[in-house]
Amino acid sequence: MPRPIASASLADREDEKEPALSLDREGWMSSKWGEMGDLDLALPQQEQADRVAWHYETNGLFSVKSAYRLAYSLKHQLRDCTSSSTNTDGDRSLWNCVWKAEVPPKVRVFGWRLATDTLATKNNKFKRNLEVCSRCSICGVAEEDAYHAAAKCTKAVGLRHAMRAHWKLPKEHHFMKSGKDWLLLLLNQVDAITKARILLLFWRSWHLRNDIVHEQGKESIATSVSFLLSYNQPHEPCEGNGKILHPDYLQANTQSSQTRKTAAWSAPPVDWLKLNTDASFIGIGQPSGAGAIVRDHRGVVLFAACSPMVSCDDAEEAEAKAALRGIKLMKDMGYTRIILELDCARAVTALRATHIDRSKLWATYDEAKSLLKDLDDHQILHTRRENNRVADALARTARSAGSCIWRDHLPDVIQDFVTQDMNLLPGSITKVTVVDGCSTSFWLDKWLLGEPLVTRFPALFSHSTRRHATVAMVVETGLDLQPRLTSTAEDELWLVRCIIDDSTLASCWLGPARHRLFLDTLVLLAGSLKGSRASTPPRRVGMYLLGPPDRFEDHDFCIPGGY
Repeated sequence: MPRPIASASLADREDEKEPALSLDREGWMSSKWGEMGDLDLALPQQEQADRVAWHYETNGLFSVKSAYRLAYSLKHQLRDCTSSSTNTDGDRSLWNCVWKAEVPPKVRVFGWRLATDTLATKNNKFKRNLEVCSRCSICGVAEEDAYHAAAKCTKAVGLRHAMRAHWKLPKEHHFMKSGKDWLLLLLNQVDAITKARILLLFWRSWHLRNDIVHEQGKESIATSVSFLLSYNQPHEPCEGNGKILHPDYLQANTQSSQTRKTAAWSAPPVDWLKLNTDASFIGIGQPSGAGAIVRDHRGVVLFAACSPMVSCDDAEEAEAKAALRGIKLMKDMGYTRIILELDCARAVTALRATHIDRSKLWATYDEAKSLLKDLDDHQILHTRRENNRVADALARTARSAGSCIWRDHLPDVIQDFVTQDMNLLPGSITKVTVVDGCSTSFWLDKWLLGEPLVTRFPALFSHSTRRHATVAMVVETGLDLQPRLTSTAEDELWLVRCIIDDSTLASCWLGPARHRLFLDTLVLLAGSLKGSRASTPPRRVGMYLLGPPDRFEDHDFCIPGGY
């Protein structure tokens, strides 16, 4: 509709000291963002054409499954339910009553299905034309929805009355259906112990219903009471899908978790730089922070930076913006060969993708890709969160310290992390002792990094055709890998080459004379490079001298060769 002519005169406009909207060096004035609710989406720095996207999915792609969910939600008016799990704007803290209850995971899943009325009740089957009647087949009093089956049916009420002799439960009027969110509201009014007992009670009531409908109906209320009393024990050892884990597995799992904690940042190849970025996201409406750090193959920090960001809608948006800021800094400083590493898998996938991005962050990802294409060469890697702790500390610092760049002196908050990463670099472990290379497994023994290579590089190990190869076999013939490697395996092969390149053997290992190798530098042979997409980094191939041990008892020899 046409707007009326503005009544303000030109003189009035000239008296305005600050325009309502103006452009500064970084786009629209951030001081006005808080006053304008329509600028929540990030404005692209480059001119971009509009794109068609299906905004009911985060990736912007249409699917029949998404359309069905939308139609189902509109039909049952779930989109207007403020506490529904399908509504991201609702009060989702109520769902913590279910997902953080001290019960086994399978009981939590049942609680979610009970709260959303997605159990296989007669009413739900009747809606899908799977039943001719929606009335309860046990009591015949009312329609069998999730509430009726778990709280109002004959055996459900009987079990609840029987359990009152052993458990302290809310009074009966609290179990009345108050609306769609009756279960969430009920759990929100009680303590943690009572939450667990109510969920277990409903879960067992549903079991009694299934026993009558699908079995012979011989399950008694007394048996269920005994079961609940024995089942309501501390569930600390319950993990995974609700099964009790064997003590030996728990011990092995603890050891593997300790091994994962020792994993650290991995250095880039020579003549490359690695950019690590991370974001600190608290919640919608809260300030976020971005952190970035650049290091070379020796672990030396070239610069570290942090900067606050305006409110982000989710963690992925914060991660994408942090990566974009780090790339801009790298380009401004003239670096042309970088490895971008971050711990957000969705951001890594989006930056690697070659198809058109239709997500709400398409402008951020496209700008980052455009900047990366201007570089001489680049790679995008994903890492675990514990390996990205320096960038994470910088991102958390940004919320309080503001925008900062360090080049000569690092802040205390990251100095310890940087030192620890440098100490764990393979290049800092200049000598590796292998007692017996003919019996030491290349993949399964702790001969190089203090942990088996299979735990550090599982994807590459899965592509090995000779998984029990010894160190001597690999040195002589190289790694035997499958012809085609996944992208993760290719990234891990790159890291293995870098680690082996920077490692030297402290002494020759024991063994038969024909396998006694005198090495100066241990590197992978050319056969191990099969399937690698990386051809630009320098390669070194060692030609090793074999001979009787008494001839070379005082010196180690290596004949350099290869390309």
